[in-house]
Amino acid sequence: AQQVQQWDRALQKQLVAHKQDMQRMQAEWARAAEEQREREVAEERQVAAQLAVESEGAREGLTQQLEEARGLVVQAEAREGVSRTMLEALEARVTCQRVNIQELTGEVGTA
Repeated sequence: AQQVQQWDRALQKQLVAHKQDMQRMQAEWARAAEEQREREVAEERQVAAQLAVESEGAREGLTQQLEEARGLVVQAEAREGVSRTMLEALEARVTCQRVNIQELTGEVGTA
């Protein structure tokens, strides 16, 4: 009976030691998991900051391209206006020449 009690106490000590080992491992796992979460959060923040910088750069580039495109539109509109004015002037000149030709042919025909 005394032998059984000794085995029981030895098993109880092993059980307590095992429980303590389990608690220690669980604490280590929890700490490792928390450290991993912190690393992931830091990495996500770094990626977000990098994306923000890249987005700002892209936005500035697009804004510059938009301004350049607007400038080209203004230039094209100005050229179109000049071309239209020149065309109107040529049409007026042709009309004047037609009138002159008609007057000359009319004068020549009557002379």
